[in-house]
Amino acid sequence: MLRLCQVLGLLLALVSTHAFGCSCIAPVGTAEQFQRHDLVAVMEVVANERHGVRFEARYVFKGHAVAGQQISATLARGTDCEVKAKVGQFWLVYAGDSNLIALSTCSPSGLLAKHIRELKQLFALADTNNPNGL
Repeated sequence: MLRLCQVLGLLLALVSTHAFGCSCIAPVGTAEQFQRHDLVAVMEVVANERHGVRFEARYVFKGHAVAGQQISATLARGTDCEVKAKVGQFWLVYAGDSNLIALSTCSPSGLLAKHIRELKQLFALADTNNPNGL
C-alpha cells in the first residue's frame, strides 16, 4: 500500500508539472531569432489595455513598423507563463506579425535591460539586411 501511494504521488507530481508549468523550447541565438521574426524592434510600453499593453516603436531593426507606431501586445496572465509589463518600460520585441504581439515568459522578447548584449548584433544584422538604410 505504501508503494502504491509513492507511485501515485510521483505520477501526480509529474502530471501537475506538465499541466501547470510553463514549458519553453530551448532558446536560440540572436541571428536565428532575427531571421525567424517579421518584426524586431525596441519598443516602449505606453499604455495598459484590457488584455495586455500598447507598445510604441522607438527603433525598428526589422519589419514594417516605423518609429512612433503603436502596436498592441497580449500578455500571458494568470498562468506560470505570466509576464508583466509596465508603462514606461523599454522592451526588445520579437514578433511574427507587425500588427499583434503576444508575450509570455517563453517569448524571446523582454525588458531591454536584459537584452543589452544582443543590441550590437541586431544593429549589424539590420545593416546587413538593409544596406541602404531603407
